[in-house]
Amino acid sequence: MDNELSYSKQEELKNKIIKGVFDAETEINNLIESGFEEEKAKAALLKVVKSYKEDLFYEAKEAKENEEKGNIAVFAVIFSSLLIAMFGGQSGIMILVSLLVACLAGFYGFPKNPIPAVVGFAVGAILMPFAVGFYLRGRDTFLNLELFIPMIMAFGPAFLIKYILSKLIPAND
Repeated sequence: MDNELSYSKQEELKNKIIKGVFDAETEINNLIESGFEEEKAKAALLKVVKSYKEDLFYEAKEAKENEEKGNIAVFAVIFSSLLIAMFGGQSGIMILVSLLVACLAGFYGFPKNPIPAVVGFAVGAILMPFAVGFYLRGRDTFLNLELFIPMIMAFGPAFLIKYILSKLIPAND
């Protein structure tokens, strides 16, 4: 018999590892009973375990990359919306530019579930100029730190909407 396990047998062993019921000695004995030589059974089992560890590594690496992309997208949306709100005022074209940046950032930062991100970021981008205008109305000077207040006013509801939609709409895995 050859020393390769079938795909279904490899998946069965990986599922046992995931469930926590994997016992190497038992699996080696099962492989020997099914016609493998002892050394080939150990090698095949070791290959499956290494494959499982590689899968875990790549999943963790992909999750970290997606998290970094999400952080970049959030920063880009907040920064662009705040800049446009400060310098562009409440002009319709500038709000559309901010909305475009928000939509692109939503697609870039959250590729597995872009709809909640796009909607949430769009809400924040639309609310930001109005929140800044409302907060700074009638004032000539302000501290830079005070810009956090309209930012929270705009992106608090936006992130809440994003969170609720991400729980309601399944991700594209």
